[in-house]
Amino acid sequence: MASTGLPGHQGEQYLAERRALRAAEDVLLAAGCKVVEVPSTFDDGLDLFVALTNDNSVEPYMAAVQVKGGSSHHRRIAIGNHRIYWRDHTLPVFGVVHDGELGYWADLTQTLNDETVNKETQNNGPGASVATTEPLDMSFPAAVREACERRHAIRDLLDLLSDDVTRQVTAVVAARSLPRDPRVARLLRMRLTQLHRAATSLALEHLVRLAPDLLAREPFDAALLDVLLTRLWSWDTDDFREPGLKRLGTREAARTSMRHLYECLIRQVGAAEQLRDVYRTTDDPNIAYLSGHLLAAVYTEWDLPFDEVRVVLTSVDRWAHTFETVELLSAIDEGGVEFDI
Repeated sequence: MASTGLPGHQGEQYLAERRALRAAEDVLLAAGCKVVEVPSTFDDGLDLFVALTNDNSVEPYMAAVQVKGGSSHHRRIAIGNHRIYWRDHTLPVFGVVHDGELGYWADLTQTLNDETVNKETQNNGPGASVATTEPLDMSFPAAVREACERRHAIRDLLDLLSDDVTRQVTAVVAARSLPRDPRVARLLRMRLTQLHRAATSLALEHLVRLAPDLLAREPFDAALLDVLLTRLWSWDTDDFREPGLKRLGTREAARTSMRHLYECLIRQVGAAEQLRDVYRTTDDPNIAYLSGHLLAAVYTEWDLPFDEVRVVLTSVDRWAHTFETVELLSAIDEGGVEFDI
């Protein structure tokens, strides 16, 4: 389309940019987002600000978008002198390219925080760019929300240092928004002994699902195991309905907590040795039962001979003839112990 020469006409590139902005806005608006264009006087690598909403009100999440229009961009966003600005911005920054027919997006902040990609683009010098590979559809606002939640989660993680159980639980739940950040799993592992029961259970679940390699590298010692067993389960001599056991919270919650602990232990090479130490040193019949049951279940899972388990279970006089130990030995004789507390 040739320029008309009329006053105020700004050329084909201007129209291409306007179409690209409209396309990005339409997708975001369809998802219920609030969108505002950045004034030209403030345009230093950002074209749109996006606020997320729910059915009732605006949410405390915002993002920024850089938009390019026209086929000359070849579905890529030139980095130019915006590398640090986009990578370290307090808001997650996305890039959108629209060629007049189709649009594509990329998470610029996440891409530039990837050390491998960032180094690769640095090696490309002034012509460095980021490919926009995802189609401009409802996956775009979904990714914006996910990026905002990741940023929010980083702030919430500080509550792992809080003494308040609700704040601790919120922090552990927030960790799920950062599944690929190894520092998060490391922080949860370090804080296990300081967390309340509900937060401890959730932290163990997170470690099992997202950081099995960390569990293998940093197994639980006997002291930590004793703390975890005591926290997730308690003894109450006034409860005669269940021999030897009194569950904290609901029965299902306690069972779930122990399942998470078991899933952690079967990933740790030294787990059997630590469970043996707990069983032999504890004065709590509840902890003795739990550590013995876990020991037998771990041996069953690993398909190891049970001779050593029998020796351990009968080596402590005060536990050797309890109802729970006799049941465990019977289950072992029948082929093993499936974890079921």
